[in-house]
Amino acid sequence: IPQVAFPGKNTYAALCELQVASFRDLNRAQELRKQLAEKEYAAFIRKVEQGGVVWWRVLLGPFGCGEEIDKWKEKIKMDFGIEAISVKKDY
Repeated sequence: IPQVAFPGKNTYAALCELQVASFRDLNRAQELRKQLAEKEYAAFIRKVEQGGVVWWRVLLGPFGCGEEIDKWKEKIKMDFGIEAISVKKDY
């Protein structure tokens, strides 16, 4: 993973997660996670609240931002026809 410096005391590798989908219905998120698991993707679900609305994000990762995450995006597109998006992880 390429090292990237950020302002502040710590220098760490930039990490991203791959958001495969986001649903307002937890059951739909769980079903997609199950489909991903059937193809050996270790997906997880994160609950996010925005403007009083709960979203269930289906995610993979974390991965190194850049080429690594781009490869995973391509795999998801080929296996599921989904245009996943990378989300920078703040640790």
